[in-house]
Amino acid sequence: VIPHYNQIRCEEEHSVWYEPSFPFMLVNTDSGWSVEYPEWNPRETGTSDNNPGPQAFKDGKKSVISDVCFWRERLFFATEDMVFSSRNNDWFNLWLNNPDNVTSDDPIDIRASSGKFTRITFMIPFNDFLFINTGGETQYELQGSNNVISPTTAELAPTSFYSSSQIVEPLVLGTQIYWFDRERLYLYNSSAGSSVNNATEVSIHAHGYLPEKVRCAVVAAAQDSIFA
Repeated sequence: VIPHYNQIRCEEEHSVWYEPSFPFMLVNTDSGWSVEYPEWNPRETGTSDNNPGPQAFKDGKKSVISDVCFWRERLFFATEDMVFSSRNNDWFNLWLNNPDNVTSDDPIDIRASSGKFTRITFMIPFNDFLFINTGGETQYELQGSNNVISPTTAELAPTSFYSSSQIVEPLVLGTQIYWFDRERLYLYNSSAGSSVNNATEVSIHAHGYLPEKVRCAVVAAAQDSIFA
């Protein structure tokens, strides 16, 4: 009988994740809803030098996750000014499969590149890019090369520079993205469009009409409307 081998976790420091510091799952079981922690993969290859995991937690650093989303068969996380993801189609694995050969399936781990610190507040999966909004008057797109998002091609590119609410997340209505600020509502055009400006203030003709603070907003797609 041919023996079957399983990799085991590295015994080096910081080779496993502390589950309560990561998001948990709501699971619908036969007896109702239950709260469970995902089984995060341990590091099974490499060391803390060549396979440290996301830079947000390198050497035991305690970073707070601000947003989570699922896009292109990866689980994406935002913390401070960084975005990192799981391996492709392996949602609870944040490690490189082989530190000596980084492939397109390995995790993505990048930092915003606007020249100043911009804390990421929300991530919105949208068409062929991931829309990133921040509390620092900058919007980003997570892009790749030839529509391929991988550890070697991923880039957080600043595309517009407008302030935004840190409480209400951006809204997707049809094929458009909107976000609120104090007495303002913006429409995002994306960097792939023909418009000179990647974002437009759609409330500019009604200055003072929108409230200074918006606590909650929702889209009604059938009515082509946004309620706030």
